Amino acid sequence: MENSAADVLAAQGYRVRQNPSKAEVARSRRETGDVGDPGKAPDYLVEDRVFDCYSPVNPDKAVRGIWTEVKIKAEVGQTQRVLVNLEDWRGDLSALRGQFADWPIPGLKEVKVITSGGEIVQVDLPPYRPMEVLPWLSNTD
Repeated sequence: MENSAADVLAAQGYRVRQNPSKAEVARSRRETGDVGDPGKAPDYLVEDRVFDCYSPVNPDKAVRGIWTEVKIKAEVGQTQRVLVNLEDWRGDLSALRGQFADWPIPGLKEVKVITSGGEIVQVDLPPYRPMEVLPWLSNTD
């Protein structure tokens, strides 16, 4: 699903770099003001911003379950921007949008969705709030 999501983005005119190097990820984060765990390997650079992809394997996955997977990506420092590939999902996109609107995820800056029809939709998020604690940035050595 990661490959097909990259193909959909590219076909719609987005600049996509799949499996960017750690140096490319670090450069992008510096240039955009994003943060993240340097030990993680996000899936893409989309328009020079770091994104990771989440594709539910269960076509009936609950909205809250998708939201939780995105939340985990932000919490562990994988990325602050997520592409959710819903090509095989049968759920309600408006309910998913409502979940993100009603339950802000600290540290999350952007969510894009690929619908089952191949449309790319930007999910409106509440105003950005940084994480209070970034465990992957703390130095406990």
